[in-house]
Amino acid sequence: MSETRAFDGPNWRDNPEEYKAPVRRSGSFLASRGYENPEIAAVKFGLAEDIQRAVARLDMTQAAVAAQVTEAGTPLSQPDISAILNGNIRTFALERLMQVAAALGTTVTVSSAPSRDGSGHVQMRRPRVRQNALLAERLAGVE
Repeated sequence: MSETRAFDGPNWRDNPEEYKAPVRRSGSFLASRGYENPEIAAVKFGLAEDIQRAVARLDMTQAAVAAQVTEAGTPLSQPDISAILNGNIRTFALERLMQVAAALGTTVTVSSAPSRDGSGHVQMRRPRVRQNALLAERLAGVE
């Protein structure tokens, strides 16, 4: 029987949980991958994707991003930015990812409303206007 060790590194590849087979019929890929709160993890991954897009749009190096985010009041190093850009978001709080996205020019809006069925949910929604703007940007580049 092979011995498993606890996750002790910042790299997701070092986490033995990442190599476990998904639990059948769990209903959530993120839950199957060992995320304690899959709804929050999904929002964090969405923010990481927004951060990736902002970095690409701004055409910045990771060091420049770290400097800009730190100047905006959220101290992060280049390795932290690298981790976010590579989807290693487990160690980052949701609030911190929101601050990074905002420092890079992304508007982050938090809202709440009663649910129809009485059970609450955490989710990330992107407005259609944004999707249309992204499409317009792509089409503008092709003439």
